[in-house]
Amino acid sequence: MALKIACPATTVTCAGKVSLKGATGRRTSLGAKAFTPEERADLRARLARLDARAPDGPWTRATLAIIDEHPGTRAAELAASLGRERLPFKADVRKLKALGLTESLERGYRISPRGRAFLDGESPPAPT
Repeated sequence: MALKIACPATTVTCAGKVSLKGATGRRTSLGAKAFTPEERADLRARLARLDARAPDGPWTRATLAIIDEHPGTRAAELAASLGRERLPFKADVRKLKALGLTESLERGYRISPRGRAFLDGESPPAPT
């Protein structure tokens, strides 16, 4: 797939991997490549830091799981199913998006290819 950018005098066509610069300035690839052990450990650590800073406790895994189970569902419905308010939920989803784990749809969200590769390589939580 090529990306076309129209400018007044020219049209530029770009092909290849799409990446974003997150708040940290690091580039986050949105491709579905396999994670190296180091990349997986880095992403786990980032998610753990997000969870540790959250005033209401860990949220990253539950948010990824609900989006995975209900792609295209409105944020208000997803937030309510987790017992959360819509706006803080949306802010948290944007943090996951900055890591390349989710994608926004016209309505709701879905797990990105990068997010799928991450989730598929994670062990399921231990039963309690």
